Amino acid sequence: MSNVTADLVLEPGTATITSYRIQGYGGFASGKAEFDFRDPAHPKTAVQSQLDSARVESLLGAWTKAGDLMRGIVNIQGNVSTQGTTPEEIARTLSADGVAFLGQGQVGPLKVLDEIAALTKDPRLRELRFRDVKCPFHVERGRVATGPTTLLGPYGDWRVAGTVGFDGSLDYAATVTLPADVVKRMGPTVTMLASPLSDASGRVLLDLKIGGTAKAPRVALDQRRTRDRLIGGVGSMLGLTPPPGAGDTPPGLTAAQQDSVRAAAEKRYRRAVEDSLKRKAQDLLHGLFGKKPAKPDSATKP
Repeated sequence: MSNVTADLVLEPGTATITSYRIQGYGGFASGKAEFDFRDPAHPKTAVQSQLDSARVESLLGAWTKAGDLMRGIVNIQGNVSTQGTTPEEIARTLSADGVAFLGQGQVGPLKVLDEIAALTKDPRLRELRFRDVKCPFHVERGRVATGPTTLLGPYGDWRVAGTVGFDGSLDYAATVTLPADVVKRMGPTVTMLASPLSDASGRVLLDLKIGGTAKAPRVALDQRRTRDRLIGGVGSMLGLTPPPGAGDTPPGLTAAQQDSVRAAAEKRYRRAVEDSLKRKAQDLLHGLFGKKPAKPDSATKP
């Protein structure tokens, strides 16, 4: 950082900056701060900051090993606190929360999008351009949690939430809304599942899990969420009533009892979907869940 201007009040063991302006991260930061030196071995810092017109890649690169994860201009409003004198202690105790507003920017090119492009068989997804994104964030225990954030791109919309560690490790969940032409490239299995995975506009929703590191990411379909979405979509197609939500459980139950009621309802709903599929669409059942069609039983009534 450079070009620091600040109004400073010194008192025994403490220093208060009532206002400051600093040039850094490709932009400017302003706000106020408090420093507590009464424990010299572990001084404490608390900062309220407004970061304007900074480069998001510079900010990520300074605190994590994922500086190439995203590029663009960012404005941030947030609070930061930490303690210690060494980089290791500061990073371990750093906590922050706030909201980032990104203007025009892009995600990629980077390996995690290469993996997604390979999974979807669409090379256009190697880069994701976006504009006007609002992203809440929280920093604690060496990880930056962001989202849920919606990125609107020309080849699909993304809803992303998760964390990136100061060490570059990734733990994200993403729901990608893909146009029909992209889905066709993913092969007959995904195409067959397109209808129950579609939204009201006919776009297909795919749930992805992103792990590994920024330099060696791992991308895969989130099988649990995809199965839940499939069951819900097929149940709707078959005219079945979905399980009750949190507000539909009987009154007077504890949280654990409400969870038990919802879990039982979801289990009955899944069973009803599978039973309906067995009766009405044996081949679809085989494609969805990998089960072999049941053999006809002459003793079983239709």
